[in-house]
Amino acid sequence: MNYRRWLIVGYMLLLMAFTTSILLIPGQKYDTLTTSDSGWEYDTAFEINQRNALADNNTLSHAPYGLYIDPGNELHPLVTVVLYRGINAVNPSVTLMDVVKYYAPLVFALSLIPIFLTGRELGGDLAGCTAAFFAATLASSIYWNKVGAFDREPTQLILGAWAMFLTIKLFKAPKSDIPKFALLAGLVYG
Repeated sequence: MNYRRWLIVGYMLLLMAFTTSILLIPGQKYDTLTTSDSGWEYDTAFEINQRNALADNNTLSHAPYGLYIDPGNELHPLVTVVLYRGINAVNPSVTLMDVVKYYAPLVFALSLIPIFLTGRELGGDLAGCTAAFFAATLASSIYWNKVGAFDREPTQLILGAWAMFLTIKLFKAPKSDIPKFALLAGLVYG
């Protein structure tokens, strides 16, 4: 029984490495952000990092005052700034742009974990492995999670996958565990 778990862990690690290698292909020739909204999201992260607070305006857009930033859309850049500051504390040569460029492939690889767990909850280990495989090879996922794609989709994918997994666990949980799973699912979904 124990060897089966190690096979699944190995499979998932290989799948994450395979997916990451595909997602890094666009960055082999170009050193740029690769989707239409990436610049706006980067500007928001830049503002948050500079101000040490949520940004009011994108001063890098629409000079001289900048364009208003909706506070409801700042989670993704805020998470990126927190990740950047953590990595930068360990390795000061890492820039915010480095984290922004590699955010999507990293988060996408980590998203395969809740996708696997959801499939496993619904149909067993084989279903989980199959779900993770199909998620890893979906063309839309590859486009929105490639290197330099700094849109909200990677954050939405990982939070949505965890919300789905926790909601399924909520419905399958014994009565004593319902509040725990309800709280976790609500926090991730919210």
